Amino acid sequence: MPANTMTHDLRSPAWLESSIRYADDLYISDSEIAERLAKNPGAIQSLLSTIFASMSNRQLRETADSAERWMRDLILCEDEGPLPETLEDSKEGNYLLLHVVKNSRAKRMHFKNGQRTFRRQ
Repeated sequence: MPANTMTHDLRSPAWLESSIRYADDLYISDSEIAERLAKNPGAIQSLLSTIFASMSNRQLRETADSAERWMRDLILCEDEGPLPETLEDSKEGNYLLLHVVKNSRAKRMHFKNGQRTFRRQ
């Protein structure tokens, strides 16, 4: 069987093979990725659209739930005093993540018989 052919048998070692064919062999750290994205807003928009379009509705809800828990915890921490810079960044990141998820869900929504419904993903 060719290396890039996937099988539906979960016991198959094919599921353990890397499916990332177009990335080079270099390691790019998260901070370097962030720097490169900061220089290119169009790349950020493309990245977010690609990531969230590929997520199921359940994955979107779980991501939003996680970000919402972080936000609540960080707000409680703020009640005790100012947040360190890293936690301020985390708060802003989770706030923006919640809005990206909300936007992604809205793109899947339509009205049918006066009720909101979401297309399956």
